[in-house]
Amino acid sequence: MFLATVFLALLFVAGLVATLFHSSLVQYLFPKKPIKASPASSSPETPKNKMKTASNDDDQGSSNKAEELRQVFATFDKNGDGFITRQELRESLRNMRMAMSEKEIDEIVVKFDSNGDGLIDFEEFCLLISECMGRGDEAGEDDRKEEEEENLKEAFGVFDSNKDGLISVEELALVLTSLGLREGKKMEDCKEMIKKVDVDGDGMVDFQEFKTMMKSRKLVLAF
Repeated sequence: MFLATVFLALLFVAGLVATLFHSSLVQYLFPKKPIKASPASSSPETPKNKMKTASNDDDQGSSNKAEELRQVFATFDKNGDGFITRQELRESLRNMRMAMSEKEIDEIVVKFDSNGDGLIDFEEFCLLISECMGRGDEAGEDDRKEEEEENLKEAFGVFDSNKDGLISVEELALVLTSLGLREGKKMEDCKEMIKKVDVDGDGMVDFQEFKTMMKSRKLVLAF
C-alpha cells in the first residue's frame, strides 16, 4: 500500500506533465490537417482494416504507458544513469514526505534486483510497480476495486497537504518542487496543469477529478 501510494502520485505527476507539454508540442509541430475524401477512402472498412486499426491503437496506448512509466522512473533515477540506487530511492521517498527504514529499502532492492547488481533498472522497476499495485489475479473483482480506490485516495492525499479534499495550484507546485521538477517553480505551468483536470472550473482538483484523470489516461497500471 505504501509504495503503491508513491507510484500513483508520481504517475499523476507524469500524466499532468505529459498532458501539458506533450500535447501542446504535438499540436504545434504536427497540426492536424483535414482529410480529403477519395474513392479509395470512401469504401466500407473491412474487418481486416478494423483489426489493423485496433492493433495500432493498442500499440500507441502501450507506448504512452511505457513513456509515462519512464518519466516516473526518471524521477527516482536522479543522475540519469538508467538505474535506481538505494540512496536515490531513499531521497525520492523523503521528497514525497514518506520515510522508510534502511532495512525496508534494502528488502525492496534485494527482492526486485533480479540480476543481483544492487541496482533497480527499468524492467525491474516495472515489476516492482506491478506488485505494489496489487494486481493479483486471485483477488476478487470487488476486492480489487476497493484496493484500487484506497490506493487512489492515499495518492490524492500526497498532494492535498491541508486535507481539505482539494489539490490547489500551490499544493501541486509544492510536490513538483520537492521532486526537483522545474515545472513546480512556474505557477503558470501549475495553473495550466490544474486546468487540464479541473472539470468544474473551480481552479482546484477534487478527488473525483483526480480519479477520472487517472482512469481516463489508464494510469492505474493496466499495462
